[in-house]
Amino acid sequence: MKRSIAFLLSCLFFVSAFTVPAGAASVDSDEISFDYFYRELRQEYQKYGMDFTIERPNSDFVYTRELLKEELNMAQRICEGISIEVVETSEETAPGAVEPKAMPAIYYWEKEVKIASTEAPALGYVTVKLYCDGDIDLQNGVVKTCNVRMLEQSSLNLVENNLTFTGSRTTNQMEVMLWLDGSVKFSWTDPITNSVYSTNKYGPFLIEIINPNNYLN
Repeated sequence: MKRSIAFLLSCLFFVSAFTVPAGAASVDSDEISFDYFYRELRQEYQKYGMDFTIERPNSDFVYTRELLKEELNMAQRICEGISIEVVETSEETAPGAVEPKAMPAIYYWEKEVKIASTEAPALGYVTVKLYCDGDIDLQNGVVKTCNVRMLEQSSLNLVENNLTFTGSRTTNQMEVMLWLDGSVKFSWTDPITNSVYSTNKYGPFLIEIINPNNYLN
């Protein structure tokens, strides 16, 4: 009898040693669903006020927690690394360069703005040139007109340029407020998953008040 019990216990031990309990695979496995991967990555971008979409997912790819960790780190680098580089391309007028009797005088201002991620250049970028000009009454220091325009200079992985550039005279009519707002959308192919990602960055990208007296032609 004792031998029978011992034999039975040894058989149970052998079976239990090579049997995976139900649910253990899902706990120990590194694999995750695409929906979970997508949701976590999208929430990371949303922390920084950016939309995120996987436009063309790779259905054959196996998503893992380790991959998600890498992608979350990359998302953080992309979002925190986005910078607005502003380059002054117009020259300020030297004092006394234009005599007050020359009325009205013409002012001219321009700048270059680049929106990009310094931490992840592969994300893409867009560079636009901003222009503002008009007439000013030198005797009274009053801005008479304000004309603005914007030209896209160069870009990488840019799929939508919804930037708007506006200019208006301030309430005292002696200065001009310039405003670059809107959004840009970038799209790129992730080198690991081979899926197409896209994200939107929203403005404002530039808010500036200028004194046209400093930009007389």
